[in-house]
Amino acid sequence: YNYECKSRQRPRLMFGTDVSEAMAAERMGVVYKDLDGTPIPALAIAQKYGHEWARVRVMVDPDRRYGLFQDLDYVLAMANDVKRNYDMKLLLDFHYSHWWTDPSNQWIPLSWRKRTRDGKELLPSLKELQGHIYNHTYEFMEALLA
Repeated sequence: YNYECKSRQRPRLMFGTDVSEAMAAERMGVVYKDLDGTPIPALAIAQKYGHEWARVRVMVDPDRRYGLFQDLDYVLAMANDVKRNYDMKLLLDFHYSHWWTDPSNQWIPLSWRKRTRDGKELLPSLKELQGHIYNHTYEFMEALLA
């Protein structure tokens, strides 16, 4: 729902699609086609059929496997495409896990962990984890605003 509605009117539904993997797929040679078979960019299909929002995942240290490409450069390119070429609204979906945001499968990103001198892995403290989350979010938002 769009909670920007300040009147007593019924909230308007947000209509959009997850395009997180679209640019990477197109870079790898995937060709999206319209219903008539005409090649058309994935975002153009979404826009043509009334999608107003484009959801893009934001990952920490994506390993480029299983559709996880969404580092800062990738998200910036997607955001620019969404806004400049398709005039859609952008919904960022921050994944603070090193993997998907599956509640039973949350991994603290490798770059947020520490190692002792003897190679033992240590998880960050709650305060350190809060700092990582804040810094990661801040870095993305500042870059997008710029």
